[in-house]
Amino acid sequence: MNRSLQIKTALIVLAFAWSFWTLWPTLRLARGTEGLPPEKVASLEEHAIRRGLDLAGGMYLILDVDEEQLAESGISREEALNRVITVIRNRIDEFGVSEPDIRKEGSSRVIVQLPGLQDPARAKALIGRTARLEFRLVREGNDVTNLIARIDRVLAGLESAGADSAGAQEDVVENASADSAAVDDLFATTEDAEALPTDIDPEHPFSSLLGPFLPQFGGIPVAEENRAEVDAILARPEVQRVLPRDARFLWGVEELRAQGGGKAVILYLVENELALGGDDIQNAVVTPDPDRPPQLMVSLTLSRRGGLRFANVTGANVGRKLAIVLDDKVHSAPNIRQKISGGRASISGGFATDDEARDLALMLRAGALPADVRIAEERTVGPSLGADSIREGIQSVMWGGLAVVLFMILYYKLAGLLATVGLVLTLSTLMAILAQFGLVLTLPGVAGIILTVGMAVDANVLIFERIREELRAGKSVRAAIDAGYAQATRAIVDANITTFIAAVVLFYFGTGPIRGFAVTLSVGILTSMFSALVFSRTVYELWLLNRQPRSLSI
Repeated sequence: MNRSLQIKTALIVLAFAWSFWTLWPTLRLARGTEGLPPEKVASLEEHAIRRGLDLAGGMYLILDVDEEQLAESGISREEALNRVITVIRNRIDEFGVSEPDIRKEGSSRVIVQLPGLQDPARAKALIGRTARLEFRLVREGNDVTNLIARIDRVLAGLESAGADSAGAQEDVVENASADSAAVDDLFATTEDAEALPTDIDPEHPFSSLLGPFLPQFGGIPVAEENRAEVDAILARPEVQRVLPRDARFLWGVEELRAQGGGKAVILYLVENELALGGDDIQNAVVTPDPDRPPQLMVSLTLSRRGGLRFANVTGANVGRKLAIVLDDKVHSAPNIRQKISGGRASISGGFATDDEARDLALMLRAGALPADVRIAEERTVGPSLGADSIREGIQSVMWGGLAVVLFMILYYKLAGLLATVGLVLTLSTLMAILAQFGLVLTLPGVAGIILTVGMAVDANVLIFERIREELRAGKSVRAAIDAGYAQATRAIVDANITTFIAAVVLFYFGTGPIRGFAVTLSVGILTSMFSALVFSRTVYELWLLNRQPRSLSI
């Protein structure tokens, strides 16, 4: 046996062994995971063939990105949209979805495919949330009550919206500095607590919807049922004209139990000037909250510039409250007791679940979206539909392959059987490459596999027909085989190269399903050429070694 034949034989044996070893996790998962420990299942899934949305089930989203915000982002529209995609991809990667497909469509749309997703609601909240974190100083006491009094007078017609505010210093909100006992009564947790008044007083149309100022929160409680009316009043043009230019009202996320078992939320007056922004955050992790066990908090590590700025702001405003604002909602407003240096801060309170705290930390690490996104279309593919697609895809490959094998064996006899073994090598190597390199198998990819079966057989047909012609011309078996492979190789290579170029173009310009088809077709071309030109030729060379046959079963 010459050196070349030894190398080709070893390569074929290695290809068979590597293929079946690489495909073992996929084959083991196909038998079911009952009785396997979770870590073993996780290991198998990590090394198995990754399935696309149409096979594994999951979620398909089309996101509309706010075009005005894209234009106002300070960077080009293309760069802003790429930033949106990057942030969403970072969030999804940390969320744990394997092989997400995230790409832009047009000038302001993003398509997201999440195969194998287990928690669609959480994923939608994670993707669509802007996660714009800000630290803002809170205005308290007379600043708030005097502004409320002026809004009352404007709405009651006692003061012009454009009048000077010098005369608006009286406090018309009674009990604005209520003692702690009154506050406890207002937010009593007992069932028999008195209900909050909800009737709007014509002389005090705004303050009648509010509770007394709560110093411990730095804001004003509003019954949940009054929230929409408060928002409507604050949006009125005459009210907008009397609001300070350097401050605005924001709602808190923390809910309080009001009288009668109802809920109330806190309305804060925060300064427009940014004390610290989310761009100054280097890292965010979830840690236990020492003040509220067993709740969690998000600990922040600031950049050097952010740490210095945070130290300056807190040092100059000791005694005031600093609101932690996320997407224009106040999560908490703690008192600044002393200058905070060291480049660290934390967010606590307002988390309904532990997952909410973890998702917040995840979003802060990934960064804020440069523009708001809206879910324009949503489709969910159930696991059962994915299982049906897999079953029908496997059946199509099996029936198509069986028909081809029967034809080859009946028409080409032992040579057809050799082509069948080569087809097994082609498919096993193709699937092993998909598993090894983490390529995603989709339903169009299954169509690419079926096409690969036809192309692999086509190459063998060209070779076998050429060998038949040489045998009919009176050549010996050895000479006919050599001539058959020599003459057919050029046609096989030319045909496969042109098809491979088309597959590369499909992958480069295509999206989603088209890419899945292009991937399996490209890999299938390479494996089918190896099978036809290396495997079958090597088998014939081994058979002819030290042998001079007079006939060939073909």
